[in-house]
Amino acid sequence: MAPLASSFRIYCISESGSARFERAKARIESLGAEFVHVPAIRPTVMSPAYEGAEMRRSWGCDMKLAELGCFLAHRSAWQSIVAQERGPVVVVEDDIGFKPEAAAAIRSVVAKMPRADFVSLYSDWQRHLLRSIEVGGGVRIGIPSSTGNTTVAYAIGPEGARALLKGSETITRPVDGYLVRGWVHGVRGLHCWPFPCLHDDGGKSIIGVRISPPAEGFGKLVRVCSALRDSTLKRLHTLACLARSFP
Repeated sequence: MAPLASSFRIYCISESGSARFERAKARIESLGAEFVHVPAIRPTVMSPAYEGAEMRRSWGCDMKLAELGCFLAHRSAWQSIVAQERGPVVVVEDDIGFKPEAAAAIRSVVAKMPRADFVSLYSDWQRHLLRSIEVGGGVRIGIPSSTGNTTVAYAIGPEGARALLKGSETITRPVDGYLVRGWVHGVRGLHCWPFPCLHDDGGKSIIGVRISPPAEGFGKLVRVCSALRDSTLKRLHTLACLARSFP
């Protein structure tokens, strides 16, 4: 595996001293990257920044405290990127894994990605890229047909991080659901193909599974309408992204 440049930085969200922290740190440093620790946040009460009406319409329940902590930790990473970085870096969660070719692929993405966008380095499944460019070694970045809901690994610079911070001064949903809502924060979400990263959580999410309670009558209608609204806005945002110059 080709090493990354010594100045390459990977911000890793994790609880210091945990087994996942040590594993993620070793994996990141094996790439030749600089490990930057972003402390995990474990809130015991809901933040005043949280507004739950949207979640209750969509899911019939509020965010979990663990989901809030995850969002706040990503915001902490964005704050550090805005304050300290001049160009794109990578943000990962501590259940990150890397494919053998990850070092060269990530280096190419960070070097050539548009500075105002973010690039997903992993998603739950590989989306078709509607428009893309090669960044080196057969690796492409581009506008996906649908941005995946995951924050396991992504590349972002200070411009994009600043916009994400501004758009999340009020928290309305988990961070993965926020990141794909480009019509809210204004940052274009790109995908890397093929993905250089893996999600190695062992099938055990620390946050846990969010279970939506059953709904009937008007409550069910509200959820259906909310889902249709989000789907429509997502597709319109994709069209808007395609209308912009790329890269």
